[in-house]
Amino acid sequence: MATELAANRTAEVTGRFSSQVSIISIHGDAAGRGCDGQTFTLRLGSYFVNQGGGGGGGGG
Repeated sequence: MATELAANRTAEVTGRFSSQVSIISIHGDAAGRGCDGQTFTLRLGSYFVNQGGGGGGGGG
């Protein structure tokens, strides 16, 4: 949630994320006319498949 204190306006950003696609929605008067009510879909495809990375470490 974003809040502009001077004008007391707010915007809420929600989304769903996976390794293949991310969907982000923006709603609220602080988002501006160009973004308010918009949903953006980012298709990540093989980006994460090609990235290295480690798993979580175990204790014990």
